[in-house]
Amino acid sequence: MRLDLRPQSGNLPDMTFGKRTICALLALALGGGHWAALQTIAWSGMLVARVQKMSFKEALATTFDGDHPCSMCAGIEKARDTDRANDAPQTFNADLKPLIAVLAPATLLPPPPRDGVPMQRIFAPRDLPNAAPPVPPPRALA
Repeated sequence: MRLDLRPQSGNLPDMTFGKRTICALLALALGGGHWAALQTIAWSGMLVARVQKMSFKEALATTFDGDHPCSMCAGIEKARDTDRANDAPQTFNADLKPLIAVLAPATLLPPPPRDGVPMQRIFAPRDLPNAAPPVPPPRALA
């Protein structure tokens, strides 16, 4: 009995949504969206805390005017400035020599094992895809 481990068309869940979500989150993180998400959380907390002490109009004005930041807003701004400073282009040392890349010639690799059976012979040029297939010996007529 042979166990077939190849994926079947109907047995696997559709991963398109998960892949798209991961790609969108990674793009958001690379674009600095995490700072926007943290700032939104900080503003929401500030608004909720200030509405309990003053009118909604005053709480809204003091939350978004920039003159009354909370400790979380100050921490986000400090971390964002540090992140921007780390992203500044680095100056390169003039004493460094340029790296010259050398390309290796094409290497022929043996084909993968067929049906889980490892190859036991040496890879030969006749196994190339463009090579003619081996011709079987003639059969005797009976």
